[in-house]
Formats: sequence, structure tokens, C-alpha cells
Amino acid sequence: MITALVQFKLPKPVTMEQARGIFLGTAPKYRDTPGLIRKYYLLSQDGSTAGGVYLWKSLEDAALSVGAFQECDGLSDPLSHGSLMSKAPP
Repeated sequence: MITALVQFKLPKPVTMEQARGIFLGTAPKYRDTPGLIRKYYLLSQDGSTAGGVYLWKSLEDAALSVGAFQECDGLSDPLSHGSLMSKAPP
């Protein structure tokens, strides 16, 4: 799995409520994105920076979608929280 962290400056700061409305409006376009497992929306405390954390099945899937963002860090995901919840073999 690949985790991509994307951040971008907004033209003007927004409140959490404004951001929530914007995010709710854009969320449907991600539902059928090939290879996207999960997306988290982000907003800085001062409302001037937004972004997302994307969990992808593969680097190829991530590159197809987030390659256009100016500032994106792609990180391998060797262990996720869900993995920690299952019992390890003896």
C-alpha cells in the first residue's frame, strides 16, 4: 500500500464549517477512483492550507491520480493500524 500526503495553500482561509461543505461536495468524485482505498480531508488550524491523506493499493494507482499535485509525498505503508488489531500468530 501507498500513503500519499497532499497539501495546498488556499486562495483565502476558510472556516472548518466552510471546508466541511466544500469537502462534502467533492467527496463523491473519489468513490470510484481505481485503487483508492481511503481518503482523509485535512485543514490547517488557521484555515489557510487544505489537503488530503490518500491510501492507495499501489504506487501505480497513486501516480495516476495524485501525480498532478504540486506538493505530494508518497510513502510506503508497511504496517497499518488495522494490522495491529489482529492477533499475531504464536
